[in-house]
Amino acid sequence: MVANRWHGESVLLVTHQVPYKLIRGILEYIGEEGILALEDTPNCGMQEYVLDTSRNEEGKLKLTMFNKIAY
Repeated sequence: MVANRWHGESVLLVTHQVPYKLIRGILEYIGEEGILALEDTPNCGMQEYVLDTSRNEEGKLKLTMFNKIAY
């Protein structure tokens, strides 16, 4: 997993709509119905996850920014 391999590092992942939704489903443990219900992200929309280690040492990626557009 990205969080384990690059712990303490920043990682940039660039993708299109469908792969983004699948990755988000994996990161947030969302099932098929939930993934299909996710809203679309606009062109150049940015999402940010941070590693939250408040509950355990390994931590969990937490969505902190959604669909930010910076153009």
